[in-house]
Amino acid sequence: MTIPPGSEKQEPLKAERIYHLIERVPSVAEYNQVRQLAGLTTKDEIAAARGLSNSLFAVCVECDGQVVAIGRVIGDGGLFYDIVDMAVIREHQNAGLGTEVMNALLSYIDAHARPSSLVCLMANRGSAPFYEKFGFVARDPDMPGMVIRK
Repeated sequence: MTIPPGSEKQEPLKAERIYHLIERVPSVAEYNQVRQLAGLTTKDEIAAARGLSNSLFAVCVECDGQVVAIGRVIGDGGLFYDIVDMAVIREHQNAGLGTEVMNALLSYIDAHARPSSLVCLMANRGSAPFYEKFGFVARDPDMPGMVIRK
């Protein structure tokens, strides 16, 4: 790469990364690696294997042979669809991968959900504005989302 005269202080351009979105469930190792490198907790391998095998739909984004983003749809395939495990490795964030994963997950839901189906997700702290771009809204305060952690 040649830098024009007078611009020697200019940062060299980063090599263009090529990403591939693939409709598939990540392996347990890929799943936990992406979660960890995205700043999320890893999950018990036995529980992860069971859960991943019961996905309704899943996508992985690969770059240079490595999974760098994931997302899944779980539920009963009729009444309820939950978007889970949205994760992008920190090094690959802000490249539009989360948007591509969400678009793929929502396309699946649009093709399969009935008009009365409920589509849910539990957003991590600070991520609500991202999901709002796709039409998700916070539940009313008198309808709290509730969990039990095992």
